[in-house]
Amino acid sequence: MVDELKIPEKIKILDRLFKIIYFDKSSEVDDRGVQSLWGLYCRYNHTIRVFKNAKSPDCEIWHTIIHETIHAITDILKISQIDGLEDKEKESVVNLLTIGINASLHDNKLRFDFPMDGESHEENLPKTLKILDRQFDVVYVDKPSEVDINGQVSLWGSYYLWRHEIRIYRKGDFAYFEVWNTIIQQVIEVIIDLLEISSIEDLGYEERLRVINQLATGLNSVMFDNHFRFDLPLSKEV
Repeated sequence: MVDELKIPEKIKILDRLFKIIYFDKSSEVDDRGVQSLWGLYCRYNHTIRVFKNAKSPDCEIWHTIIHETIHAITDILKISQIDGLEDKEKESVVNLLTIGINASLHDNKLRFDFPMDGESHEENLPKTLKILDRQFDVVYVDKPSEVDINGQVSLWGSYYLWRHEIRIYRKGDFAYFEVWNTIIQQVIEVIIDLLEISSIEDLGYEERLRVINQLATGLNSVMFDNHFRFDLPLSKEV
């Protein structure tokens, strides 16, 4: 019986399987031995290298894993609006996204271990979400026109900071994976807004939406493909 969220030895990211290698010294993470790093995504040999020693807090290890996962997603999906930034700015953007996503997964004890079998699994859909320092009610509606509180456009999902509310289109025959994709998309939207990630926030509407949807699709796939359960206590054991 699973009773802890163990640190993974491998992780499937979209259509690729990566081995995760842990090192006791941050200087060993860089495969060229040039600098000390928390983590490193290596596309060519399908590995993710992570600094982890006895003093490493569990949350920091997961932060590094998710950080490198975002790097992999932006690379594999060629999200040039992030992956094409200068190294310093790219690291800043990915780190801010990681802070928000890592906190949201753990704070809301989200779980992704149920099958995508067409069943509703209603009990696993969150009714509330804590995103950074804000608490949101999650409202599910049957018509995309009801997602927009003004009723002017049809949407799959939207968030309203002033109402502390996230609205999600969820019809009975709507693919369950798509519902979760919309939830993750709105979480990313809120993180970008609250943390003022201008590199994404300042993009044009269509381009911004495309980037966020690509990120959400990638992260959603990673969570379900690896059956992660953030409702379990953390473990440093691999």
